[in-house]
Amino acid sequence: YWMERFDKFNKDRPIFSYEALTDDIQGPEEAIRMTQFLAQSKGVVPIEEESVPCVWRAVVKYKDQIPDANKRRLNESRRRLD
Repeated sequence: YWMERFDKFNKDRPIFSYEALTDDIQGPEEAIRMTQFLAQSKGVVPIEEESVPCVWRAVVKYKDQIPDANKRRLNESRRRLD
């Protein structure tokens, strides 16, 4: 429906797939592409492009970091008990 209804915008409309956005290699590149697209909108002030991969990792891959954080907390708790 949306692709047909707004076909005059198709040449400027980026398409982002979930798989690409969550991929370890393509994800940061897709996030940069999204940032560049959103920056074209009036009133949108994007973050610096070199910061995008870091923000992408914190937002999209946050679960990958949880086990290490939990390990550190567990080790800290054990150390306090000793």
